[in-house]
Amino acid sequence: MTHVVDFPGLGIECTVNEVAFSIGNFQVRWYGILIALGFLLGVGYAFWASKKMNVDSDRLFDAVLVGLVGAIVCARLYYCVFYDGDKYWSDPIKIFDIREGGLAIYGGIIGALVFGGLMAKLRKLKVAAVLDVTSLGFLIGQAIGRWGNFVNQEAFGTATDLPWGMVSDNTQAVVGSSPVHPCFLYESLLCVAGFVLLHFFNLYLRRYDGQTFLLYIVWYGACRFFIEGLRTDSLIIPGTSLRVSQVLAGACVVVGLILLFLLRHKTSLTGCGSRKVMEAVGLVEPVVDPELEKSTIFGDLPPEELDEIFPNRKKEKEAKQEKEGKFGKSFKGDKGRARGDRSFGDFKRSVKRSDNPDVLYGRDFEDEVIPLESIQTEMGEVCVRGQVMTLETREIRNEKTIIIFSMTDFSDSITVKIFARNDQVQEILEGVKVKAFIKLKGVTTIDRYDSELTIGSVVGIKKIPS
Repeated sequence: MTHVVDFPGLGIECTVNEVAFSIGNFQVRWYGILIALGFLLGVGYAFWASKKMNVDSDRLFDAVLVGLVGAIVCARLYYCVFYDGDKYWSDPIKIFDIREGGLAIYGGIIGALVFGGLMAKLRKLKVAAVLDVTSLGFLIGQAIGRWGNFVNQEAFGTATDLPWGMVSDNTQAVVGSSPVHPCFLYESLLCVAGFVLLHFFNLYLRRYDGQTFLLYIVWYGACRFFIEGLRTDSLIIPGTSLRVSQVLAGACVVVGLILLFLLRHKTSLTGCGSRKVMEAVGLVEPVVDPELEKSTIFGDLPPEELDEIFPNRKKEKEAKQEKEGKFGKSFKGDKGRARGDRSFGDFKRSVKRSDNPDVLYGRDFEDEVIPLESIQTEMGEVCVRGQVMTLETREIRNEKTIIIFSMTDFSDSITVKIFARNDQVQEILEGVKVKAFIKLKGVTTIDRYDSELTIGSVVGIKKIPS
């Protein structure tokens, strides 16, 4: 079927054919081609972004395939359930006849998120990071797929006198001779704008996994709420005059804004994002201003003057050079024995520095325990006791790992951070486990990136006998 489409205010007229080409009696329609193109470009972008997000692309592919199937099934079911009339209720077999169209974008998004998210979980991917990647792919697919509505001359709006109003045989059958809002164009352009904004946000400003996805549902929800109010073919909630997609869009905006507010101090990245957060979690090396590495008093003086001011400095430097010449700079041999490394050959230094069997990490201590609820700000060294609630590890640079766990004494809770070598992690985790009761001594500090009160510089951890 062909349509003559006119934009009288712009002086543009064109003819569009719903069928791109035919193979015998089988017709290939532009709508399907554009949907497929949007899907492929969205997936292509997702695989490109997965490298920067530290998401395994092979496992992501599994989640995408399952999400695609879920999207098609749910898009069709969403449309049929909310279709105005008993067409599908009286003859359910027609649900499987998609040649006449009938896919709802919100149903597709819900299906992709639910089924793709479950597969990502089964494949042991971080679901929040996967959602960030795929939400940008959604915007690409939606921006391109909406042009299928233009070819079919559907999903248009009410009458308008704006210069870009559109007229076709389909619009005249519903609205009359007046031009209508080209809703497909509004949504396509808004999706392009959303993609550009969130693409750069995702690369340079994201503070935690899942933040880009929350911004996506707020952005798309707000855009769809506006556009759905203009359309003439909206699905209606049975027994009401409420438009299904408009209600769902408004709910997405409200829920998204609430979650963004509640998580505003969260800093937890596994891939690209804010430089400061990436430095904090060990994804990149901190950038240090060379000027800050100099002494504020003597940093600008030449070495000769420093030797005159500090006579022992020259002797210490000569002794260091002699030592390095004798043993090799940094004691580095073929087996990677570096100066400062506490392991030589097959010897590993234990994380325990006490003969007390109750010590799980560090040295023994007998300080008085204070309740967690009394820790309201930085207090220096403290001794606390409680039960481990959650625990996670993050591998960072230089073969190091951050062990992060929360503990509670049932008056309050606090987060504890331990930096350890990779070869020490297993030994620490043998004692520090979820639900374990421990006694701990460390230094309270306010994290400069997320402003949360934590315990770091842990002196020792002891188990509490049950």
